[in-house]
Amino acid sequence: MESMALIMAPMMISNMMYTAAPLALMMNAGDVDSEMLARGGAQLAIMGARSFMDVTYDDILLDEKSGDFSLRGLEITLPDAAGVPGCTVTVAALTVVSMKRPDALSFASEADGIDVSPACAAQQAPMILAMLGQDAFRADHYSATTIYNLKDSSLDHAMIFETAAAGSVSANARLEGLHLQLDEYGDPMPRGEITSLELTVQNTDALRELMPVLGLPGDPTAMVGGLLGDALSADGISDEEQALIESAQAQIGRVLKDGGGLTLRSGSGASVSFAELEDTGGPEDLVPLLNPIFTAALPGADNLIPSTLLASALKTESDLGAAERMRVAEALATGNGAPRSMAKAMEIYRVLADDGDATAMLRYAELLADNLGDNNTAYTYALRAGAAGAGEARSVLDRIERSLALTEVLGIQTDTAGEMPAPTADIASLRDAARGYANGSGTARHYGQAMLFATLAAAGGDRSSALLLERLSSRFAGDEQAERWTALQAEQSEKALQLWSEGFGDGFAEQ
Repeated sequence: MESMALIMAPMMISNMMYTAAPLALMMNAGDVDSEMLARGGAQLAIMGARSFMDVTYDDILLDEKSGDFSLRGLEITLPDAAGVPGCTVTVAALTVVSMKRPDALSFASEADGIDVSPACAAQQAPMILAMLGQDAFRADHYSATTIYNLKDSSLDHAMIFETAAAGSVSANARLEGLHLQLDEYGDPMPRGEITSLELTVQNTDALRELMPVLGLPGDPTAMVGGLLGDALSADGISDEEQALIESAQAQIGRVLKDGGGLTLRSGSGASVSFAELEDTGGPEDLVPLLNPIFTAALPGADNLIPSTLLASALKTESDLGAAERMRVAEALATGNGAPRSMAKAMEIYRVLADDGDATAMLRYAELLADNLGDNNTAYTYALRAGAAGAGEARSVLDRIERSLALTEVLGIQTDTAGEMPAPTADIASLRDAARGYANGSGTARHYGQAMLFATLAAAGGDRSSALLLERLSSRFAGDEQAERWTALQAEQSEKALQLWSEGFGDGFAEQ
């Protein structure tokens, strides 16, 4: 009833804001006039929306600090062709939320003060108003967030819709391996797997009060079981379907008696490909794929930290192993599984890093740079992480270097490296060492050493090292301190030339 009337509001809001998604991405890229971009992009989205509905607004506001921008006083009127003449939705504030994530395409929107005119419910409007009151067509808040993680092609989507009169509804989904694939006609089709679905209704008191008004005959719990049984009985009731029916009866009975929230979610380990979904013919086909079940509460965090484990990890002298302390530190850093505390997370990571844990060194470096802006110390730890074999050190080093002056980069590299080994006249070892120094993999990044070793290997005839040397030569060519980079290249060329004149090159001829 009410949900049928209000469902149009988030659908229209989502449609408008997802047309503005490219705008949200552009606002995070480079030096642009954010105010002009926000207004122009939002107005273009509104012009597009006006092709099938009437849209007006009072103002567009940009928050320079957060990067969020809002439409204020938005009004959407559906055309008469929609079959609900006079249907209007007003929104006090509709906001595109800035989400700056380097390894994800992310988009979030939220709306406050949503009013749907009773005309949108057509003939059911008087009955809905009678049962739920004057707030029946008003929603306090709506928000939706979609994050596509580029690293692993996964997508996370979360939505919540809080009504003024009948509780809230939230939905969450996770898709993995999401990509486009050409079908037999050459058209791109989405492919991937759904690994988690969850729908939750909370604050159900108003709905419980409606049960006597509805005057349902018989036991509502038994009716639910019967309806589900009828929907799923095409080929007989399977064990999975029976479990769903029993969980529905138990949990809906609990809600009717005591209130509380109700969640319908996919089973643990569920995985359904898009191709499998296309072959389904009804609810009875979905149950064995998703293993859905009704439950009283939301599923716990993926990394739920027991209180005893947390207390032990926070001790100055902890008996926990490195893996357990890392688990706690990550939960504290993300707020998933334990209350977020960046200070405590960084403290645990620092202790582990100083004990020589390469993964902790790298994570500590990221948190130092991202949360404290201490790029110098962060760069030192990232260099150490690379030397200790941390696999992602190269990417972290590259990101931190963008916030450092070239002289700082070279100075920290020299201070971290200590005494450098002398090169030997072997093409393979020179090439591997040059690449290691350049990338910061297996050894601390050191551009000077990378240039020296690559110069010697290239002189000995190694084409790969010649390409590396060319790439290094242009690494900071456009930097404000490019003259320091040019000077470093000259210094390393002189060193290579000196070594060669002292007989280094003869070693290649002897091999």
